[in-house]
Amino acid sequence: MFNKKTILFFITVVFMISSCKSEKSQEKIIRPVKTLKTESRPSLTVHDFPGVIKAGKEAKLAFRVSGTIDSLYFREGQFVSEGQVIAKIDDRDYKLQVKATKAKYEEIKAEAERVFELYKRKSVSKSDYDKAFAGEKMAESKYQSALNQLEDTALKAPFSGYIQNIFFDAHETVNKGLPTVSMIDISFLRIETEIPTKVYLQADNFSDFYFNCEEDKSVKKALKLKSVRKKSNMNELYKMIFEIPSDSAENLVPGMVANVEIIIKNNDETKISIPVNAVFSQNNKSCAWVLKDDKVYKRNISVGDVFSDGTISVLSGLKENEIIVTAGVHTLKEGQQVKKISETSSDNVGGLL
Repeated sequence: MFNKKTILFFITVVFMISSCKSEKSQEKIIRPVKTLKTESRPSLTVHDFPGVIKAGKEAKLAFRVSGTIDSLYFREGQFVSEGQVIAKIDDRDYKLQVKATKAKYEEIKAEAERVFELYKRKSVSKSDYDKAFAGEKMAESKYQSALNQLEDTALKAPFSGYIQNIFFDAHETVNKGLPTVSMIDISFLRIETEIPTKVYLQADNFSDFYFNCEEDKSVKKALKLKSVRKKSNMNELYKMIFEIPSDSAENLVPGMVANVEIIIKNNDETKISIPVNAVFSQNNKSCAWVLKDDKVYKRNISVGDVFSDGTISVLSGLKENEIIVTAGVHTLKEGQQVKKISETSSDNVGGLL
């Protein structure tokens, strides 16, 4: 029979053999990782400015003739289609003017035609002909003007949209050119912001534009630059207007506050930028895994701005053309052997798996 010491010895030997096999088995597991070759690109600077979402179109409408408002056909907030009559001025005087100018025009036209016929027979001079011709044209012009004024007693919608404000009530007298109604078109939206001179002077290097709203600051959406005013306001700020793509305008309404992000490319200065997923923290320091001879080694790095494309600028710690791991960085160990399965292109925004 075996004594207790002998049994204990065999158990220890078996355990050691089992442990060695387990370690060898673990060592044979080579972890696949995705990588990226670092490269220098023009450095980017990010500027944030407050903005306001506005309707795609805004217009203040005015009558082109003066008079007393006879009818208002819509209320504030109602939708109106292009060409519909919004309000109407009392047109009685304008109808009388049309009737009078028409009669005068017909009278002068008939007299002019008689002179034209006589001129063909050489019974009147060229001067008489010219006077008759000019008189007819003037009478026709006055008649056409009266017709236009009658038509202008109706205030029509220049585009489809909503009535925003009504500045006069029915039976009030308005002068021509004085805003009577304002309209907005919210079928598309825009954002307005203002930038200081320092940023305006870098307009040629503007790269990308994004925005987010107070309701969801974590979601950034792209903007399309529409215009930049060439003259500053009294506060020495330049207005910028952006269009919001239709697929980004859901749940947005005019009047909402937004944050506008302007990214400026500095072609005179280059920096390395890597996917945010490639960076991890250890001992309160930013780090990245550098691949060399199929093994990974931790590298302390200094990072700068985080960009909307999912990358972060590297201020120091990495050189150009080094290979770094872009995903799964929290599961790796110093000196661990890995297998590079593919290299993330610099065009693959964010270097995501």
